[in-house]
Order: sequence, then structure tokens, then C-alpha cells
Amino acid sequence: DPAVSSGGSVERYLQEQRLRARATRTVVLVGPTGHGKSSCGNLLLRRRAFRCGRSASSVTDVSASAASQDGALAVTDTVGLFDTTKTHAEVMGEMGRVVALAPGGVHAVLLVFRAERFTDEARRALDALAALFGDAFWRHAVAVFTHGDLLLDAEADEQEDAATAATVHDSGDGAGVGDDNEAALSAAFEKFASVTSAPEALRSYLERVGGVGGGRCVILDNSRRAPAASKVSGRAQLLAAVERTVAANGGEAFTGGIFNVAQQAAAAAAAAYEPQHSQPSSWAANQPDISRVVDEHVRAAVERAVEARLAELEAGVRALQAQVNEEKNHRAALEAQGAEYRAAYEQSQAELVRLQRELDERAQTQARNIFQHLGCAVM
Repeated sequence: DPAVSSGGSVERYLQEQRLRARATRTVVLVGPTGHGKSSCGNLLLRRRAFRCGRSASSVTDVSASAASQDGALAVTDTVGLFDTTKTHAEVMGEMGRVVALAPGGVHAVLLVFRAERFTDEARRALDALAALFGDAFWRHAVAVFTHGDLLLDAEADEQEDAATAATVHDSGDGAGVGDDNEAALSAAFEKFASVTSAPEALRSYLERVGGVGGGRCVILDNSRRAPAASKVSGRAQLLAAVERTVAANGGEAFTGGIFNVAQQAAAAAAAAYEPQHSQPSSWAANQPDISRVVDEHVRAAVERAVEARLAELEAGVRALQAQVNEEKNHRAALEAQGAEYRAAYEQSQAELVRLQRELDERAQTQARNIFQHLGCAVM
């Protein structure tokens, strides 16, 4: 029966997507250009899956996905979502591509930033992503701070103890050195993220991921001089943070927001494609074609959803701005009215002073006249 065959093939395709989501830990790396996303992805996969290097511009051209050799971990390295040089169309295209690379959802979103000043602009960019991805975004977010060597250097500069500085800068691979490096890095990061000294933007960001001690915050020393033991420890911390995030969400992948749009688009595209290739034997032969068709439909659907969501957010901002302007105008009117009242009050006070002075003068004049009259009468 062609209908049964068709339905079965579509179901097989969608089942493959669901099984992929369950069988792997799917993570997405998000962050500004040059902050170490690709390096972080390579560390997770223990191979050079993504191009990385020291450059002011992005080394990664487009968002890409790679898997570990055992298939247990799938990593998507994004590009352009924080890039102010990208056009609006390019950012929308990359957003669609990111979601298309993980149609089954994402178990953890690794937010990768340098361990340096965390700006309000970065926080606003993350809030915008959260608005696009959906309410569960922050429950699946892991804060990853790279370039921990910057913190170690800053700490070493403040230390007068030459032995401590030598330990921090030692690039040997011994276990003891690695332990010392990890202890120094942990102490430096705690100081960096201290509630009493960290800027408000950083404190607010860390609170969103459960705080420094919440298990979803990782500091990495991904410099070339970092001890091998430190890199091994860093990878273990990343994987542990991902597992904690998965456990906290009941093992379910994040499929809200635009990921839900992607899943619906994938199902619709597969269903529309399959009747033309209803024979079971044609499924395997046309698998690359259907993957391409589905990816194109997913990207287009996500772009439309993002555009609509952005329009909704912009409308909300305009409405809020209108309320702010109305409140400002109301306050200005009250202040103007208050100024009028103050002016009238001051004028009244001045008039009272003038009248009181005039009254006193008249009283004194009248008293003198009376005394003069009385004096004349006595004489």
C-alpha cells in the first residue's frame, strides 16, 4: 500500500531524528567572535573538528556540526549570532542553519565568553537569544569562561611571591603542576566572579545559570601554555556541566521556541517529499535529497519565525517606549503645575510680607500721631 509505505518512511525519518536526540548529547556553542567557541568544541570532541586561531575576524565561516567518534556527543559551532558586521539577512540565515543542524533539540547551550569584563551589551544579546529560543533557554544554558590564563596573569601580577608566580606560569605537564594550575585558576575565577566586586551585568548573568557554585559555570585555561592536566580537567568540567544540565531537565532536549518551529517544518517537509518517493527501496537512495529538502525548509521556517518574533519584540518595545513617554509627559505636566503653585505661593508670601510691613509702618505712624496728640492735650 503506497499510503502505508509513505507513512512508514516519513515516520522512519522522524524517528531517526528523535533517536539521534536521545542517543547523543547535543550542545550548541554560542558567543562572540574570538572568544574560543571553536577551541571549546575541539576540546569537547578531543579532536580538531572546527577551525580556530587568533584572529579579529571569525575563523569559522558558517555554523557547523561535528560528532565525537563514539557518537555520544554532537557539537554545533555557531558563527555570526553576536557579529555586528553581519547583515540582518546573514544573521537570520545562520539562526536557521543552527536550528537545522539540531532538529531534535539541544541538551545544553554553552555560552562562551572570555574571562574578562562582561558588558551590558553581551547581557542584552543573551536576553535577545533567550527571547528567540524560548522560556527554557536559561534552564539549558551553561556559562563557559575561556582564556582563564588572563585571570592567572592578572593574579600573578598582584602576587609578590615569586614561587606563586612561577607556579602559575609553569607550562609543564606534570600532575602536580596541573593541580597547582587548577587551584590557582579556581581561586582567580572566584575572585573574578566575586559578588562584592563583580559588575552588575556579570552578577545578573551568573544568577541566570545558577551562580558560580551551581554546577553550570566553567572556567577554562585554553591557552597553548596550559598544562595537559588542566585541559583534561577542563573537558571533564564541561562534560559534567552538560550532564548536570541534562539531569536538571529530566534528560529532555531543549525543543522550545524556534526548535519547535524547526521540528514542525521538518515533519511537514518530509511528508511533502515522501509521496514522490513512496517505494521503500527509494528511501535510502534519496536520503541525501530529503535531508537537503528538510534543511532548506527548516531554515526558511526558522527565518520566518525569527522575523515574526523580532517584529513582536520590537512592537513590545515601541509600546513600552510609548508608556515611558506618556509617563514623562505626565510628570513634566505635574512639575509645571507644581512650578506654578510654587510661584503663586512665593508671590503670596511676598505679598504677606509686604502687607505686614505696611501694617507695621501704619501702626507705628498712628502710634506717633496719638502720642503727639496726647502730648499736645496735656500741655
